[in-house]
Amino acid sequence: MKSLNKQKGVVLIVSLMILTVLSMVTIASLSGTTMEERMSNNFQQDMVAFQSSESAISIIIDAGDPGGTGAGANPFYSAANDPLVKAMASGLDTVTTTSTLNMDPLDNSNGALTSATVVSYKGVNQLCPGYGAGVHCLKFKISAETSMSGTRVGPTHAQGIERPAPGV
Repeated sequence: MKSLNKQKGVVLIVSLMILTVLSMVTIASLSGTTMEERMSNNFQQDMVAFQSSESAISIIIDAGDPGGTGAGANPFYSAANDPLVKAMASGLDTVTTTSTLNMDPLDNSNGALTSATVVSYKGVNQLCPGYGAGVHCLKFKISAETSMSGTRVGPTHAQGIERPAPGV
Protein backbone atom coordinates (compact mmCIF):
# COMPACT_ATOMS: atom_id res chain seq x y z
CA MET A 1 0.00 0.00 0.00
CA LYS A 2 2.85 2.37 0.64
CA SER A 3 4.16 2.17 -2.96
CA LEU A 4 0.82 3.34 -4.42
CA ASN A 5 0.88 6.60 -2.44
CA LYS A 6 4.39 7.43 -3.70
CA GLN A 7 3.38 6.90 -7.34
CA LYS A 8 0.47 9.37 -7.14
CA GLY A 9 2.86 12.22 -6.36
CA VAL A 10 5.18 11.32 -9.26
CA VAL A 11 2.32 11.45 -11.76
CA LEU A 12 1.46 14.97 -10.60
CA ILE A 13 5.06 16.18 -11.03
CA VAL A 14 5.42 14.58 -14.50
CA SER A 15 2.12 16.06 -15.68
CA LEU A 16 3.16 19.54 -14.45
CA MET A 17 6.47 19.24 -16.33
CA ILE A 18 4.65 18.23 -19.54
CA LEU A 19 2.22 21.15 -19.09
CA THR A 20 5.16 23.56 -18.61
CA VAL A 21 6.86 22.33 -21.78
CA LEU A 22 3.62 22.64 -23.79
CA SER A 23 3.14 26.19 -22.47
CA MET A 24 6.67 27.15 -23.55
CA VAL A 25 6.12 25.73 -27.04
CA THR A 26 2.84 27.64 -27.36
CA ILE A 27 4.43 30.93 -26.26
CA ALA A 28 7.31 30.46 -28.71
CA SER A 29 4.95 29.79 -31.62
CA LEU A 30 2.82 32.86 -30.75
CA SER A 31 5.96 34.98 -30.65
CA GLY A 32 6.97 33.75 -34.12
CA THR A 33 3.50 34.41 -35.49
CA THR A 34 3.51 37.97 -34.16
CA MET A 35 6.89 38.64 -35.78
CA GLU A 36 5.70 37.21 -39.12
CA GLU A 37 2.60 39.40 -38.97
CA ARG A 38 4.73 42.51 -38.40
CA MET A 39 7.00 41.55 -41.30
CA SER A 40 4.00 41.02 -43.55
CA ASN A 41 2.51 44.38 -42.57
CA ASN A 42 5.81 46.19 -43.22
CA PHE A 43 6.11 44.52 -46.63
CA GLN A 44 2.55 45.53 -47.50
CA GLN A 45 3.15 49.17 -46.47
CA ASP A 46 6.35 49.24 -48.51
CA MET A 47 4.56 47.89 -51.59
CA VAL A 48 1.68 50.38 -51.21
CA ALA A 49 4.18 53.26 -50.98
CA PHE A 50 6.14 51.91 -53.97
CA GLN A 51 2.98 51.69 -56.08
CA SER A 52 1.99 55.19 -54.95
CA SER A 53 5.32 56.57 -56.19
CA GLU A 54 4.93 54.77 -59.50
CA SER A 55 1.37 56.08 -59.87
CA ALA A 56 2.49 59.65 -59.18
CA ILE A 57 5.12 59.36 -61.92
CA SER A 58 2.50 57.95 -64.31
CA ILE A 59 0.15 60.83 -63.54
CA ILE A 60 2.87 63.33 -64.52
CA ILE A 61 3.69 61.42 -67.70
CA ASP A 62 0.01 61.23 -68.69
CA ALA A 63 -0.58 64.92 -67.89
CA GLY A 64 2.31 65.84 -70.21
CA ASP A 65 1.12 63.71 -73.11
CA PRO A 66 -0.71 65.72 -75.77
CA GLY A 67 -1.32 62.56 -77.76
CA GLY A 68 -1.51 62.72 -81.52
CA THR A 69 -3.40 65.11 -83.74
CA GLY A 70 -7.05 65.12 -84.67
CA ALA A 71 -8.91 62.10 -83.32
CA GLY A 72 -5.72 60.82 -81.63
CA ALA A 73 -5.28 63.96 -79.52
CA ASN A 74 -5.62 63.80 -75.74
CA PRO A 75 -8.85 65.74 -74.96
CA PHE A 76 -7.65 66.42 -71.39
CA TYR A 77 -4.30 67.89 -72.38
CA SER A 78 -3.61 71.51 -71.54
CA ALA A 79 -0.21 73.08 -72.25
CA ALA A 80 -0.81 75.49 -69.36
CA ASN A 81 -1.09 72.55 -66.96
CA ASP A 82 1.60 70.39 -68.58
CA PRO A 83 4.25 69.67 -65.91
CA LEU A 84 6.83 68.98 -68.63
CA VAL A 85 6.25 72.39 -70.25
CA LYS A 86 6.52 74.06 -66.83
CA ALA A 87 9.81 72.23 -66.15
CA MET A 88 11.19 73.24 -69.54
CA ALA A 89 10.23 76.87 -68.91
CA SER A 90 12.16 76.78 -65.61
CA GLY A 91 15.38 75.97 -67.40
CA LEU A 92 17.94 73.22 -67.69
CA ASP A 93 18.40 71.07 -64.56
CA THR A 94 16.04 73.27 -62.57
CA VAL A 95 13.94 71.29 -60.14
CA THR A 96 10.24 72.07 -60.36
CA THR A 97 7.94 70.65 -57.70
CA THR A 98 4.76 69.89 -59.49
CA SER A 99 2.32 68.39 -57.02
CA THR A 100 1.64 66.60 -53.78
CA LEU A 101 -1.13 64.07 -54.11
CA ASN A 102 -3.17 62.26 -51.49
CA MET A 103 -2.79 58.73 -52.86
CA ASP A 104 -5.05 57.02 -50.31
CA PRO A 105 -8.58 56.81 -51.75
CA LEU A 106 -10.02 55.70 -48.40
CA ASP A 107 -8.54 58.56 -46.37
CA ASN A 108 -9.77 62.02 -47.33
CA SER A 109 -9.05 63.67 -44.01
CA ASN A 110 -5.34 63.77 -43.15
CA GLY A 111 -3.52 62.55 -46.25
CA ALA A 112 -1.94 59.48 -44.68
CA LEU A 113 -0.35 58.47 -48.00
CA THR A 114 1.08 61.30 -50.08
CA SER A 115 3.43 61.47 -53.04
CA ALA A 116 5.36 64.59 -53.97
CA THR A 117 6.56 64.70 -57.56
CA VAL A 118 9.45 66.70 -58.96
CA VAL A 119 10.11 67.29 -62.67
CA SER A 120 13.39 68.58 -64.08
CA TYR A 121 14.26 69.38 -67.68
CA LYS A 122 17.49 67.70 -68.82
CA GLY A 123 17.98 69.13 -72.31
CA VAL A 124 17.60 68.01 -75.92
CA ASN A 125 18.70 64.72 -77.43
CA GLN A 126 19.71 65.23 -81.06
CA LEU A 127 18.45 61.81 -82.13
CA CYS A 128 14.98 60.69 -81.20
CA PRO A 129 14.79 56.90 -81.70
CA GLY A 130 11.90 55.81 -83.86
CA TYR A 131 11.07 59.25 -85.27
CA GLY A 132 13.62 59.61 -88.06
CA ALA A 133 15.94 62.47 -88.96
CA GLY A 134 15.11 66.01 -87.94
CA VAL A 135 13.09 65.07 -84.84
CA HIS A 136 14.77 65.87 -81.55
CA CYS A 137 13.74 64.57 -78.12
CA LEU A 138 13.28 66.66 -75.00
CA LYS A 139 14.66 64.84 -71.95
CA PHE A 140 13.04 65.02 -68.51
CA LYS A 141 13.58 63.40 -65.14
CA ILE A 142 10.54 62.75 -62.95
CA SER A 143 11.02 61.84 -59.28
CA ALA A 144 8.36 60.89 -56.75
CA GLU A 145 8.81 60.65 -53.01
CA THR A 146 6.08 58.96 -51.02
CA SER A 147 5.41 59.25 -47.32
CA MET A 148 2.98 57.31 -45.19
CA SER A 149 2.04 58.87 -41.86
CA GLY A 150 2.66 56.68 -38.85
CA THR A 151 5.38 54.67 -40.60
CA ARG A 152 8.99 55.03 -41.63
CA VAL A 153 8.12 54.10 -45.20
CA GLY A 154 9.30 56.69 -47.70
CA PRO A 155 10.55 55.40 -51.03
CA THR A 156 11.83 57.72 -53.73
CA HIS A 157 11.64 56.67 -57.36
CA ALA A 158 12.89 58.42 -60.47
CA GLN A 159 12.24 57.88 -64.15
CA GLY A 160 13.68 59.53 -67.21
CA ILE A 161 11.48 60.16 -70.23
CA GLU A 162 11.95 61.65 -73.67
CA ARG A 163 9.30 63.45 -75.70
CA PRO A 164 9.61 64.08 -79.43
CA ALA A 165 9.86 67.73 -80.39
CA PRO A 166 9.81 68.25 -84.16
CA GLY A 167 11.46 71.45 -85.27
CA VAL A 168 13.35 72.07 -82.02
